[in-house]
Amino acid sequence: GVGAAVDAPFARGRPGWHLECSAMALDILGQRWGEEVLDIHAGGVDLIFPHHEDEIAQSCAHTGQELFARVWMHAEFMSMSGTKMSKRFGNFLTARDLREEGVDAGTVRHLVFNTHYRQPLDWSDESLAHAREGSRRLGETRDRLREAAKGGEESAEFAAAAADCQTAFGEALNDDLNGPRALAALFVFAREATRLLDEGRTPGPAALSVLELAEEVLDVMPSG
Repeated sequence: GVGAAVDAPFARGRPGWHLECSAMALDILGQRWGEEVLDIHAGGVDLIFPHHEDEIAQSCAHTGQELFARVWMHAEFMSMSGTKMSKRFGNFLTARDLREEGVDAGTVRHLVFNTHYRQPLDWSDESLAHAREGSRRLGETRDRLREAAKGGEESAEFAAAAADCQTAFGEALNDDLNGPRALAALFVFAREATRLLDEGRTPGPAALSVLELAEEVLDVMPSG
């Protein structure tokens, strides 16, 4: 604000944006956890220089630590049909807009997770339709599994497919939050689950737990 000015030996001035972020982060870390190094620092790729580099220089000079954050997660930009999303270009999209258009939240998350956060995301009618179909397919598999799981003891084939999916899903997200690979693991499981269901195999707790985990972590299926 206008009143946020301080007297310094060299002049009267206002703290810069970079210094404010370092000061707030270190103050909160120190008060709550007694830490001087962040575990994770996120932001857009446009903040790497000069903002985050300034934060590192200031914070490390103040604390004497070699690091300001152990992990940096920089997200790329989203474009609308090839043009960077911007109010200036008149192609600005909000969550409220999507809700008013009746777009399911699972579809939106599916579209977002289908591109790694470090890669540019292109939003278009085609990509939204693809995400809607993917979300529907996973939701359909979930619903079939829930219904079929009432039929008795889980087959060994379903338990094995569920274990493979859970391993692949976890490895993907542990690898720099790789959403596309995590989604791919779910679709591999969905195809295998559909085949097993068509063959009359019975799913059970293991199969259900995989999609329950997916719903808790990514939530890319229609509500149901």
